[in-house]
Amino acid sequence: MTVEEYLKRNGVHPVSIRDISDRHRRVVQIDNDSQYYPEFFSTGLDDFVEGVDFDLNSEMFDRLVAEIKDAKDVFEPCCQSGLLGCYVASQPNKPRYKGIDLSEEGIAKAKARALKNDLDPKIFSVDDLMMYDGQHEVTIGRHIINTRNNLVINRDYLGKLTEISPKIVMIQIAPRIMEHQVVQACESAFGQRHYSFEVLGMYATSKASGESVFLSQALKQ
Repeated sequence: MTVEEYLKRNGVHPVSIRDISDRHRRVVQIDNDSQYYPEFFSTGLDDFVEGVDFDLNSEMFDRLVAEIKDAKDVFEPCCQSGLLGCYVASQPNKPRYKGIDLSEEGIAKAKARALKNDLDPKIFSVDDLMMYDGQHEVTIGRHIINTRNNLVINRDYLGKLTEISPKIVMIQIAPRIMEHQVVQACESAFGQRHYSFEVLGMYATSKASGESVFLSQALKQ
């Protein structure tokens, strides 16, 4: 199954940002995270955003999978509704996968998605990354070290990731005018924890946010 076929099977279809509904527009305007995320998943705004970036996801999902193709144990914090996680867990090498998220709504959707993809829903659970004590061969993620406005690196999250895995592969986001600064910030923050950091993929632009997206990797030295 190609990534495009996978996305469509999971309810993600190419759409334009101009197609956003008034209901979704109201969700976007919510500032409080505890109110935003339940609405984000329950209204299907998550799938709409994925559809706006359908082409970007098609490229980035396969790029990420190529970087972890030999991994037998994959962990994904902030997995949201499990779109990337189910794709990773469905790969021919059948890696052992674990996805966590603080959102009960997101995990409920991830469990349903797992069943739809003939996977065990127990691969997803509600959990706090900062309280997580597991160890994994590889950690993957999508924008997990960004704050919600994408301007600040969450160094607490970054530090926690280095306690969990010697290899971290992320689909990373950066404001277009701050690509260089974001990369430098990541290099510095990971370097302080004795990890190298590099950009693996070319910069692409998210149609949903207008920001730059790239694939990155951090390796323990």
